[in-house]
Amino acid sequence: MADPNVLAVLTDFSYTVDVPDLVQTGNNVSIPSSGAPVAYNTEYNVVPNVQIQIVGGSAGDDELLTSKTISGFNIQVVNGGVGVARIIDWVAQGY
Repeated sequence: MADPNVLAVLTDFSYTVDVPDLVQTGNNVSIPSSGAPVAYNTEYNVVPNVQIQIVGGSAGDDELLTSKTISGFNIQVVNGGVGVARIIDWVAQGY
C-alpha cells in the first residue's frame, strides 16, 4: 500500500559496461624499405594495442611502429638502422 509520507531518495548509483574487444589482423603484408601506413577496416574508439611479427626476418631486424591512431599506424622494418623490405603479420586489439 502506498504511503504519501514516505519519499524514496536515490543517493548513489554506478554501473559498469564491458564491451567486447575488436580484433583486426593483417597477414603477409608487404612493407617496403621506406615503411608503409596500415589502415584498419574499422576505426577503434581508443588507440588499440598493436603487435607486429616479421615473417621470415633476418637477424638484427627491428620494427618501428609509429603514429598509432584509432584508424591505423605506420610501420617500417630496419636492420642496422637502415630500412629493409619485409613481410609482416599484425594484430590490433581494442574497442
